[in-house]
Amino acid sequence: KLITDLLKVNIDKVNAIKWLDEQNMDERSDIINRTAILKVSNKELFYTFDVYGRLHTNFTTLKKDIRNNFLTINGEKLKEIDITNSQPFFLYLLMKEEGFNEFTDFDKDVLNGTIYDKLSEYENISRNEAKLKVYSVLFGRNRDNTKSNMSFKFFYPKVYKWIKEFKLKHKDYKVVAQMLQKIESKFIFNNLINEIILYNKNIPIITIHDAVLIPERYYDNVKKIFVKELKKLID
Repeated sequence: KLITDLLKVNIDKVNAIKWLDEQNMDERSDIINRTAILKVSNKELFYTFDVYGRLHTNFTTLKKDIRNNFLTINGEKLKEIDITNSQPFFLYLLMKEEGFNEFTDFDKDVLNGTIYDKLSEYENISRNEAKLKVYSVLFGRNRDNTKSNMSFKFFYPKVYKWIKEFKLKHKDYKVVAQMLQKIESKFIFNNLINEIILYNKNIPIITIHDAVLIPERYYDNVKKIFVKELKKLID
């Protein structure tokens, strides 16, 4: 179904490329998005699952602005539903599975969706910059003297310590990223997609790693399913 639904998507190629021309993107990102726009327009689609269960397609390489503004199915715009601060959220689930319970507000900030805002305000940087700094803690080598590590460590010292020790135990700093991708994929494909299909098997679904794109008219009901399935992970 997921592969068949990819073929239903149309793109406003002219305006998508016009939007891309107006951006100040680095050359690599520009080429990736420009190529994806042309391939989607020509129905030259690719799809592949990686070893962690993520589905990679032409749509996962497109910028979010393009997905939200220039894609349609049967003339209807698509709308994206995603998980707020998804990677810290999946880290929280992983830590719970491992028996960790000394979160020092990390759990509260993740579940409230405020972790990036908290660091953004503390460092006086944009939310996106704060997000990248959190990613460097989760997925990087955790050198203690870097500013991103220092601010995260300041607010969540025991969580930071757990991340470092978990990577050392597995002798691989990439292990957290790999584990989080597995949790994400399991949620999307084993939980969420099945529930959406049970609700209405005719809803077209385009997956974007930790998010789904669906026609606008289904947004409210699918959002309720999304929230319900997330709550099951927490309870």
